[in-house]
Amino acid sequence: MKKYIIGIIIILTATLGVYFSLNQKNELDKPQKKIKVATTIFPLYDITKNIAGDNMEVINILPPGGSPHTFEITPSLIKNLQGAKIIFNIGDPLDNWITKIGDNVDDVSIYSVKEGIDLKSFKFKHKHEHEKKPGMKMTLDPHYWLSIKNAKIIAENITKKIISIDPDNKLIYENNLDKYKIKLTKTKNEIDKILENVPNKKLIVFHESWNYFAYEFNLDIVGVFINSPGKEPTPQYLKELHDTAKKHNIQVVFSEPQLSPETIKPFVEDLNLSLYILDPLGGIGERNSFINTLLYNAKTINNALK
Repeated sequence: MKKYIIGIIIILTATLGVYFSLNQKNELDKPQKKIKVATTIFPLYDITKNIAGDNMEVINILPPGGSPHTFEITPSLIKNLQGAKIIFNIGDPLDNWITKIGDNVDDVSIYSVKEGIDLKSFKFKHKHEHEKKPGMKMTLDPHYWLSIKNAKIIAENITKKIISIDPDNKLIYENNLDKYKIKLTKTKNEIDKILENVPNKKLIVFHESWNYFAYEFNLDIVGVFINSPGKEPTPQYLKELHDTAKKHNIQVVFSEPQLSPETIKPFVEDLNLSLYILDPLGGIGERNSFINTLLYNAKTINNALK
């Protein structure tokens, strides 16, 4: 009888061992739910992806080709962002619509990546449609990501926040940051070479978003077609811009894919100028990474000004 009981115990023990072993394997085989983070625009999305790698789910809010100046929040977007730990944004006023999203997404924090950035003033009189009070002018240019130096600071800021969310993988994120900064340095050297022999480095652009890029690569923005996003230029302003183009022997004007070029066509045709497209955001076609977007813009400027 004892032998019989012992036999049953052995069988039960073995069976339970197999059961727990299989159960543990099934738990390990289950895909682990990734930490979810979000970004407002594609450059931040791509930088975050380079830092986070496969460890996190990164969601980009503004669709490729969209403009942050005309973006509208949808219920499906709010639903998709539920569970996100943090949203990285550029900061007021470019993507200040993010506060409305933050109010509707549970337990999410919003972090502007501009910490440590040397924000510059606009070169031209600039009045933004996101004014909080009548007559209040936006004086600091929020397009600071269009600079390799600033991109490195942005990457460092994102890395710090990602590590605070997932400290167990700190070394992975720091290693990814080091690799990405090396890529950015290489890109800076490439762009310097692309633009070094451009004969006329004076530019008229559609919208004043290229000051940081111009400053870093020794270009000179001498005029902007629209100095207030969402508002068409006045006849007096167009006359001044016409005189500026003549004075600096401007042959081309640079537009942007996120903004309608219809308003600029008469001006371009009147002066017999060529129209080229610069992209501050990317995320489409060959501009499928932040670095490729910067290189695309440098090549476009080189081709246009030569």
